[in-house]
Amino acid sequence: MKKNPRFLLTNDDGVDSRGIRVFADMLKEFGDVTVVAPARVQSGMSAALSLEQPLYMKHMGKEDGIDWWSFSGTPVSCVKAGLNDMFRYEESDMPDFVFSGVNIGSNCSVAAIYSGTLGACAEGTLYGVPSVGFSVCTHDEQCDMSAVEEYGRKILSKLFDGTYRISPDTYLNINFPDMPASSVKGIRTARRGRGRWIREYSKRYSVEYGEHLWMSGTFEDLEPEGGDGDHRLALDGYVTVVPLRVDTTDYREKMNIEDNWKDLITGE
Repeated sequence: MKKNPRFLLTNDDGVDSRGIRVFADMLKEFGDVTVVAPARVQSGMSAALSLEQPLYMKHMGKEDGIDWWSFSGTPVSCVKAGLNDMFRYEESDMPDFVFSGVNIGSNCSVAAIYSGTLGACAEGTLYGVPSVGFSVCTHDEQCDMSAVEEYGRKILSKLFDGTYRISPDTYLNINFPDMPASSVKGIRTARRGRGRWIREYSKRYSVEYGEHLWMSGTFEDLEPEGGDGDHRLALDGYVTVVPLRVDTTDYREKMNIEDNWKDLITGE
């Protein structure tokens, strides 16, 4: 990496969140940081785009090597705006990395599908920029961030020392357990764990809205006996690193279809 690497940082918790401040402070030790983050919370937006509406970029100031911008779009739209407006994609003037987080809330298991944090990483990957998401496995805004700060710096150092390059079409989903750094067992590679949300809506009534549904739900663990699923390893005290691919094609199933649909599939 060149002497003064440049980073684009976003999130889905909003530009005023504690997590993005922690991440920006870590990144500034390694290079120049440009933050383009949602003006308001955009959790659960996955790869959603902000369409058919005017979008607004607001400069919030520059301090300690961090240039802060608020944007009225989704996390994916923040990455698009950052890469096209701040880094001038068409002129091949790109950042060295896109980072997203630190998300307050686990992005293990099925949460990775819905995550705006990881949607931003997928978007950066589509532009050919190595992309990494950080999340901590709690919804407590005042949680202990020492594990993120200690192990996050170790991971960043490894990403920047030139010994490893993220493969094209791949981005990294990194989750930190909800515990002090002194209690963390280490770092483990993992796969996306098997689980799903059930009983996801409850009926409520209010004077303002009348009878309505409110999203809540219960997580159903589909591999309660352990294994290398990221949610199980995080619960066991490990920082988990899951490589995810933009290309979601199941190539084994593609071959299975071709073998069993011979009367339908046409070839050369």
